[in-house]
Amino acid sequence: MASVAVVRGSSWADRFRQYDIECDGVRMGRLKRNSRLSFQVSPGNHELVARIDWCSSNAVTFSVAPGDNVEFDVASSLRGWRVAGAVFALSRPQSWLTLRLLGGAE
Repeated sequence: MASVAVVRGSSWADRFRQYDIECDGVRMGRLKRNSRLSFQVSPGNHELVARIDWCSSNAVTFSVAPGDNVEFDVASSLRGWRVAGAVFALSRPQSWLTLRLLGGAE
């Protein structure tokens, strides 16, 4: 098995809401502000997505080998000037959240 962790910081946007974390289409758990979600996956290729209501993040495909530890960061895309442009973001629901690989396998 391999270990996957998703961390969420303290951004202002969505601060009272939780993000659903899905791996290969299966909900692995929910992330509150300033929290971390860890789970195990089998070796091989996987796809990770974060969701909030009808919006989501980019899908990240990654591969792991037995014993690998990978970490992802998820955050709202609404930072700085984008907070004022939330209506624009609603027209692109797959860009509401940003999910990125921090370390581990590719």
